Amino acid sequence: MAKRWSVRYKMAVLEFATGIESDANSCREFSVSRSTFYSWRLWRGRVLEA
Repeated sequence: MAKRWSVRYKMAVLEFATGIESDANSCREFSVSRSTFYSWRLWRGRVLEA
């Protein structure tokens, strides 16, 4: 079963990645897989476009 992440947690990870400009370090810091991280980034792009 897939792990469910809160929206607040997703946004914190994405904002952290923006601040340090390193996807790999962000994923490592928050223990999130890169595939999950990139799906969150796509999700955020769609939310911000709406």
